[in-house]
This record gives sequence, structure tokens and C-alpha cells, in this order.
Amino acid sequence: MTTEINFWQMLLQGGWAVYLLIALSVVSLAMIGERAYRFFRARIRLSEFMGELLPQLEKGDILGACNVAESTAGPVPRVVRLMLKFSYPLNRRDEEALGRAAKRELIRLERFLPYIATIGAVSVFIGLFGTVIHIIDAFQKLGGAGSGGMGAIGPPLARALVATAMGIFVAVPAVFAYNIFQHSLNSIADSLEMVISAVRGEMEGK
Repeated sequence: MTTEINFWQMLLQGGWAVYLLIALSVVSLAMIGERAYRFFRARIRLSEFMGELLPQLEKGDILGACNVAESTAGPVPRVVRLMLKFSYPLNRRDEEALGRAAKRELIRLERFLPYIATIGAVSVFIGLFGTVIHIIDAFQKLGGAGSGGMGAIGPPLARALVATAMGIFVAVPAVFAYNIFQHSLNSIADSLEMVISAVRGEMEGK
């Protein structure tokens, strides 16, 4: 007589690999949620922002440009606010300060991304390793118990495959989120470069 075991029972009996993957899933989802919030806050409508900023700079109204930058949150306006404090043409010290400020904004956004990528990369392998260990254990028990057919080996194999399923479950959202965040990071880096060039061109043209 075979004993039916539902998924949740198999999950609880999944062993160290499943427990580790559950922990990684919690950590991964927490970091994904935190980064999603940060990237959402970092987003700006660049065309609208530049459409308000550049006319002020063209008129030489630095106070108006500061008000535009102050009214918008995010890494790009923060760098613009710093640029408006400089004298132009930029000296070497200000050039380095501007470069550090832009880099600092990108580093802030990049926080946790390597960890999310790592979890996405290793989760499947942890699941597969756990499955292999459980399959070996299932066959050893089967050999010790004698012939029992699939009724004897089925439940242990099902529990073994839970580890693989859990690994995929953890990896997919982590990889998906990492790719989205990396694309957003590259987009913000491009926006920073474009805005720095535009603001610098206007300020040095005065």
C-alpha cells in the first residue's frame, strides 16, 4: 500500500537543500522588493525634466534651474544640483568631484544586485545537488528494503525532485529581477551622461 504525500509535506521533508532554498528565496525577495522601490524612486521623465531645466540655463537663470532640480527626486537631479554649484569651465578638482558624484549614485543603485544575480545563478544547482543526494538515498533504502516497485521508490523520488523544483522557483524571479534592474541601471547611467553633457555645454557656453 502506497502512502500519498502532498507537495507541502514533501517540501517539509525536502531536507537541507530545500530549507536552504527557502531561506535564499526569502532573502532574494526582500532584496528584490527593496531594489524595486529604489529604482522606482530613481525614475524621472527625462524629456520633461530637461525641457524645464535647459530653458532656465539658456536664460542664465541659475536659481530657476536649481528650483527645477530641487523639485525632482532621483540621482539625475541630485547630480544636476551639484553641477549648478560649480564655476565654469570646470577645474580639475570639480571634474573629479562630478565624476565621484555620478559614480556614487550608480553604486547606490547597484547595491544588492550582485547578490540577487548570485542567488539566481546558484539556486538551480543547489536544487539539483539536493535532488541527486535524495535519489542516491532513495536507491540505497530501496536496495536495503528489497523489491518494492514504484510504490516503494515513488515517494522518495518525488521528495527528491522537490529540491529541483524549488531551485527553479527561487532562480527565475531572481534572474528576471536582476536583468530588469541591470537594464534600469544602464538607462540611468546613460541619462546621467547625457544630462551632465547638456548642462555642462550650457554652463560653459555662457
